[in-house]
Amino acid sequence: MEKVLDLYNKKSKSLCFYLKESKNPFMLLKWSKHFILNLASNEAFLEDDIQNSADYLFPDFKLKLLQVLEKYSENFPSDVPAFFETFRSNKRQFFLFQTGKTKIKSYGMHYYGIAADLVNFKNNLVRWTLNYDEIIRLAKLNGLTSLRPYEDCHLQFIPVESQNAWRSFARNLTICIQDLVNVKTDGIIGPHTFGQILTNYKRLEHYFYETERTLSKELNNA
Repeated sequence: MEKVLDLYNKKSKSLCFYLKESKNPFMLLKWSKHFILNLASNEAFLEDDIQNSADYLFPDFKLKLLQVLEKYSENFPSDVPAFFETFRSNKRQFFLFQTGKTKIKSYGMHYYGIAADLVNFKNNLVRWTLNYDEIIRLAKLNGLTSLRPYEDCHLQFIPVESQNAWRSFARNLTICIQDLVNVKTDGIIGPHTFGQILTNYKRLEHYFYETERTLSKELNNA
């Protein structure tokens, strides 16, 4: 008989608890579903390869980025703006840290699907020749954040000052999921947690569905 996933957290507080503490609970719930069901269930999550698919990006962020690229292409039709890197695993992040290419050892914003690096893919060659002044101007108009003067090519969904709060929420989300799938609640998605997310994928879909229903009910009654 198929094992039924207990939808109630036992060791940790519920995801609803952390969502209700946030300023934008439904956006964070949408991101949580994307992170667990689209990123943490994908083989790229534990690999060290460069990933440039837009499908890895949080949909709200992806939409804004595509709007930036569309407007940029209207203004600079001879350029071909493209994604050089979207999702970045912790394994790759640590490699870049070891080689001195970043000061962030792990859990960069790429890891959460809310950052992307942009390049000019003109003539099918990667070139760092976009007009980044224009890219950054359009990004700011769309509410996105640039890391200039450190990186011209990097755009992200949230301000730099919000990064630690995002990491904290993501860790609590991970612990909630680990609690549900009965693995060690350490807030780290390693191979074992990854495997259990895959095993319990359909049940986790239902968990997010029930979380959204509960969140809506509780906020409407507040």
